[in-house]
Amino acid sequence: ETEITAISPSGTGNNFDIDVFLSNTNGIKATVNVGLVFSYSAPNISKIISPPFNGGTIIIQGHNFGIQQSDIALITVYDDNGCSSECELLQVTTAPPEEILCKYSQVGSSGITREIDFFVGNQKSNRGSYSYDFDKGEISGIVSL
Repeated sequence: ETEITAISPSGTGNNFDIDVFLSNTNGIKATVNVGLVFSYSAPNISKIISPPFNGGTIIIQGHNFGIQQSDIALITVYDDNGCSSECELLQVTTAPPEEILCKYSQVGSSGITREIDFFVGNQKSNRGSYSYDFDKGEISGIVSL
């Protein structure tokens, strides 16, 4: 029985062909496509913290957000009519707890629910939702005394 074990590097995306590179002690080399594909886990939204009523920062928490900020693409917010608008990416934390901060400019009010999804590489996240409960301020900085 022959077995091959591999460890993938950190990354994003799906449907990567798996090739096996072989060589022997005589220097003969070969590449074999084994007919299998590999995919990283898709991004998963577990919690969303709403922005203030007049727009502001949305905090998206979850897993598999990629390994760098440039992995995140097209953060979309859907209103209760299904209309969409983009949330501008501000910051990504890829070490646990993973978070995305984005700037949302649309107005909300108490009881309104919005949904969000986004792409990491070519994989779409699940669709998460948040509701506006009460108006809150926007953090603009921290000053130490």
